Amino acid sequence: MEETQRTCSCKREILQCLAIIFACKMVSGQIHYSIPEEMHKGSFVGNIAKDLEMDGRKISDSGLRIIPNVGMIQYFAFNVNNGHLETSERIDREEICGQVEKCILKFQILIESKLKLYAIEVEITDINDNAPHFPLWEQELEISEASTPGFRVPLTEAQDPDLGINSIQSYQLRGSSHFSLDTQIGKNGFRHTELILEKFLDREEQSVYNLLLTASDGGDPIQSGTAEIKVIVLDANDNAPVFSQHIYEVNVKENIPKGSIIATVHATDLDEGLNGEVKYSLKKTTKLEVPIFHLNSTTGEIILTGYLDYEELSFYEFEVQAKDGGGFTDRSKVVIFITDLNDNAPELAVTFVTNSILESSPPGTVIAILNVRDRDSGVNGEITVSIPDNLPFQLKKSSDWFYSLMTDNPLDREQVSAFNITVTVTDHGMPPLSTATVIGLYIIDTNDNPPFFEKSVYPFYVVENNQMGALICSLKANDPDWKGNAVIRYSMIGDQTTESFLSSYVSINSETGAIYALTSFDYENFKKIQFQVKAQDGGSPPLSSNSGQTAWLSYQLTRATEPGLFTVGPHNGEIRTTRLFLEKDALKQILVVLVKDNGQPPLSASVTLTVVLADNIPEILSDLSSISAPVGPQSDLTFYLVIAVAFVSCLFFIFLLVLLTIRVYRWRNSQMESGRINFSGVPASQFVGINGVRAFLHSYCHEVSLTADSKRNQFNISTANNSDTLSIKQVYEAKDPIVSGEDLNLNNDDLTVIQVALRVGE
Repeated sequence: MEETQRTCSCKREILQCLAIIFACKMVSGQIHYSIPEEMHKGSFVGNIAKDLEMDGRKISDSGLRIIPNVGMIQYFAFNVNNGHLETSERIDREEICGQVEKCILKFQILIESKLKLYAIEVEITDINDNAPHFPLWEQELEISEASTPGFRVPLTEAQDPDLGINSIQSYQLRGSSHFSLDTQIGKNGFRHTELILEKFLDREEQSVYNLLLTASDGGDPIQSGTAEIKVIVLDANDNAPVFSQHIYEVNVKENIPKGSIIATVHATDLDEGLNGEVKYSLKKTTKLEVPIFHLNSTTGEIILTGYLDYEELSFYEFEVQAKDGGGFTDRSKVVIFITDLNDNAPELAVTFVTNSILESSPPGTVIAILNVRDRDSGVNGEITVSIPDNLPFQLKKSSDWFYSLMTDNPLDREQVSAFNITVTVTDHGMPPLSTATVIGLYIIDTNDNPPFFEKSVYPFYVVENNQMGALICSLKANDPDWKGNAVIRYSMIGDQTTESFLSSYVSINSETGAIYALTSFDYENFKKIQFQVKAQDGGSPPLSSNSGQTAWLSYQLTRATEPGLFTVGPHNGEIRTTRLFLEKDALKQILVVLVKDNGQPPLSASVTLTVVLADNIPEILSDLSSISAPVGPQSDLTFYLVIAVAFVSCLFFIFLLVLLTIRVYRWRNSQMESGRINFSGVPASQFVGINGVRAFLHSYCHEVSLTADSKRNQFNISTANNSDTLSIKQVYEAKDPIVSGEDLNLNNDDLTVIQVALRVGE
């Protein structure tokens, strides 16, 4: 049972390796699709089967599957029923790509039956699914009545995660003509909006202004968001704090340690005493649920309380507020840009791998498909994939972030039976970071080595009068193959005469190669026995000690009583049934098997096998010869046709014979009537006339012997027991012969033997 399981397991491995032998063609182009975001689950993306030129039958048998990039969520699925690529999850462009101009999801499609990789790109286009909104519904500003027109106060901007035309395009301020808006785009591409004082303020006239700020995008339809701005006019005798900069921009490295001071903001207040003391506070943090910054209320130092990661967020933007003891405030904006460092090692994932391969696999056979990536940017994100140089393998880039590990040279299990292939991915950062994985590969043996003897001639000596069954010698052949391919069987070879002679004197153990004496040798009868021994392995096809490719045999079933009932293994010659026996099947089946070698030209031989179907084998063996081969319907029809043709031919022949007889009979009668034969000088009493023809009444016996090598005709007349019989002498002395050679129509060069008996009576 265990041996059977091992055999089945080995067969599965071989089948798997045979499927992998076909080297995969690398991707020469990419298939590109474009879909809008927020599509429902199961929505159509593209007809991937049509684009890959696959029909419906090939889809189910191809083993097509999607291979996502490392760390990517699987947003797509393949519908095997119609060959369509569909969405498997809701896709939110802003969540996946943020503010990246082009949001492209890349993945690979693997066709396992061909080991082909296809690069797929799906571009997610933005839709206007987000309206602008302000983090704070109400904003409160304080402006001194002594401020002159042109005074600027930064505003908290609206947010819209959409991109391009669907993002915020304009602001509108309503509520007072004393104020206006100014929107500018900085060198970093960010939009800054400020409130500008257009007219002088008079606290006694109006101390509070309620403004309505509206942000609108450019989508279709246009969406907007509003916020209320409350402007408080302060007494001119008091001074509000003023920041040294309207916007603080800072660049820091992503590996800056926790607790570091990132920046320092500063505001001044012209008042003295308590009214001149300024306190700082953090008003808003964008794109961050858990604040990782702390603002020292006294010194204005911004301290890092968490860890920065460029790959998660490349910048931070928030507002700081300065407030003096009199309640006057000022605001400024802080933007912190993160500088990318080589802090992420490359990632490596094995998306397809086979752990075993046939040693006969050609160069270019795919072993594994690797998916690599580096989350860093720029040079830090560039990678190199490598394997050791002393291995018979190579790496080939199939598409972005995908590599194929394949054989580069022929494999030989007898030299190396297994490999541990170390694949290393290294980035180009300083210092470089790397990731490695080990792929184990076992080489499956193929029967590529015939058994061999260490010597071509083995002399052995034996003393005469030895005992029957005595061991003469033992031969040993070697086969570097593995398991069944290395099991050796021994046999003696020669022509039919030699084998018959040898079988009377010596025998060989097919498993051990031991040679035994079958009789007691006599030196006086023969002094030496010379014969050949063949060692053959158990591979498929089997190889022997004197075999090469010419000796590889292939079997073929050329004729069978019941076509389709039996099949023969093309390499091992095993005859198997293809279905269950039926009652209509004949009890006796005749099979003709043809075997051919691989020589040039190929030689062949055939054998006829008789297969008898029986419940009791011993009983049926005795009647084997009496069981006739079945005659199929076609054979019966042929038989009946032959009989019918023969019957008609016989009738026609009989008709012609009767017609010819009648014609000859009439012709003879006419000849006899026209001219009769008269015998003169002969007593009339010695003849009797029958239809004008006279015959002897006395009995004579004539023997005519005509031989193939005779140069003359011999005509002997034997003497009969009658007194009136002519003597032999009288016959020979007759001048005119009774029957001439011309009348017999004999040819001396083509003789045969005939016997003619003539009886002559009185």
